[in-house]
Amino acid sequence: MRNPGLLRDGAVLVRDGNIIAVGPRRQVARLPEARKAKKLDLGGCVVLPGLVDSHTHLISPASRAAEYEQRIAGATYEEIARKGGGILSTVRALRRAKPGTLKTKGARGLRRFAAHGTTTLEAKSGYGLDVKSELATLGLLTELHQEQPLDIHSTFLGAHVVPPEFRGRANAYVDFLIGKLIPRVALQD
Repeated sequence: MRNPGLLRDGAVLVRDGNIIAVGPRRQVARLPEARKAKKLDLGGCVVLPGLVDSHTHLISPASRAAEYEQRIAGATYEEIARKGGGILSTVRALRRAKPGTLKTKGARGLRRFAAHGTTTLEAKSGYGLDVKSELATLGLLTELHQEQPLDIHSTFLGAHVVPPEFRGRANAYVDFLIGKLIPRVALQD
């Protein structure tokens, strides 16, 4: 961190959305491709690549930050779950949540991502764990992707945890995933 590699009076040459040269402004300006390029003076600003967040649960009914603090303090996941926390508490809350509320919360999260430099994120489902909730979550992610500038890559996480209605019947849940849920997700645009 002592040398972040700042290039003062630098330039970036872009063609068809691809970076083709980076370096001192005078050096980049001498390249043949630079002669016809449109020039933008950013007035001393720093140009950084967009950040990529490769693990998010953008559609979520509530923050689990308090549980993370409990884990840091030494509580086991099982202890947190016995006290009513954990993934299954989020599953129950997501199933009760209104889609509009979830979408509003997701959009708010996207604004925070953008404010901190994230341009691309992977967003998992996995808090619904039934056909209706998983399809709704993936649908909300598609809507958010289309309605704002951040690039969202959705991931179906149907095997996040065995849902309450399949407690003690993990094999039956796997059969449900293979036979019903995955085929429905695959058909969703």
